[in-house]
Amino acid sequence: MADTATKARPVLALRIGDVWYALEPVVQGPGPVKAWKLTKPDGESYCVSRDQWGYACECFGFLRWGERRGECKHIASVRSLGLLGGERG
Repeated sequence: MADTATKARPVLALRIGDVWYALEPVVQGPGPVKAWKLTKPDGESYCVSRDQWGYACECFGFLRWGERRGECKHIASVRSLGLLGGERG
């Protein structure tokens, strides 16, 4: 049995359309959080991040169209909350 006392818990919940996601910060060292893991109730997850070249997401839509279209719904939603240092929507 898993020890739930030591397991990290999501700090936020985000709804995109009809789907709720749990948001967990991805700690990459000192400084502000620049990556978030979005997890659906079925366990599927995506990491949304920001670096010196811009924003990125692991979803299929961004991986296929990201550079041409700019943002997927996951990046847009996390940015709208101001969690990646972007402007609020």
